[in-house]
Amino acid sequence: MTIVIRRASADDRDKVFTLHAAVFPTAAEARLVVALEEDGDAILSLVADAGGEIIGHLLFSRMVATAGARRPGAAALAPVAVAEAHRYRGIGTALIDAGLAMLGEEGIDYVFVLGDPDFYERFGFDPAVGARFDSPYAGDGWMGLALGDGPLPKRAEACHARAFTGLAEQA
Repeated sequence: MTIVIRRASADDRDKVFTLHAAVFPTAAEARLVVALEEDGDAILSLVADAGGEIIGHLLFSRMVATAGARRPGAAALAPVAVAEAHRYRGIGTALIDAGLAMLGEEGIDYVFVLGDPDFYERFGFDPAVGARFDSPYAGDGWMGLALGDGPLPKRAEACHARAFTGLAEQA
């Protein structure tokens, strides 16, 4: 089976929704994807396509980061889903690697994720970077990744897109 990692298209929307609704305990993440896209906050949406079947998806969405007078480009990595029958085959890793490589072209300086450090640290996500950015999601599993070579701010703030508020309310 050949798997192609590509940008999601409008034709993929229903399949992406179905995938997230099947992978997570509720459809909250599926609705999050829809809300981020409808609000114009989706930066990059990628799918793992296996002959027309969408077996993986990830979304990077716009965040507002403030570091003093600076407003670096920032993105949230969430959600990520891989169909249960296709897990542990590197599909999630391939989606994340491809997405991070593409984000540099989008003017993004920092990417944030809330997840398992054992998984996300392999991509360069670091709790120490996340700790420099105040966020309602700060705490266990809050990590950041600096895409550029510039100095990290001592203190900064990172705010997720409005649609994440709805996700927290659905939990």
